Amino acid sequence: MNKITRKQKMEKEKEINYFGEFTKIKKHFFKDLNKKLSIVKDKRNQSYVTYAPEIILFTVIMKNVSGIVSMNKMTKDFNNNAVIENIASSLGYDSLEEIPHYDKINNFLKSLEISELQKIRDYMIRELLKKDA
Repeated sequence: MNKITRKQKMEKEKEINYFGEFTKIKKHFFKDLNKKLSIVKDKRNQSYVTYAPEIILFTVIMKNVSGIVSMNKMTKDFNNNAVIENIASSLGYDSLEEIPHYDKINNFLKSLEISELQKIRDYMIRELLKKDA
């Protein structure tokens, strides 16, 4: 039996395109995810809003899918043209200037009703169960 060393495992994980893999999953299982993210009730003062809820929430989803554990690291790693273009394209935007800074994301999440996140979670679970049936 060929046992994989920790170093080999880490090298193999570097080759995984987490964004591409999530995009495939999203298209197959969660066709309405963008719509669900966009209808989240936003309690922020709308005159100060720079990023729509779907941009913030999708960025956080991608952070988690990518295995990034800190918001600060997410801001550093995601603020490059390739990631910004991928997020924009996944959400149906022509372009984005940059992704939200982690402070903006944290402020948005603090003001977000938990029930809004529960609706998204419930939608995702229902969609997964439909595919299994």
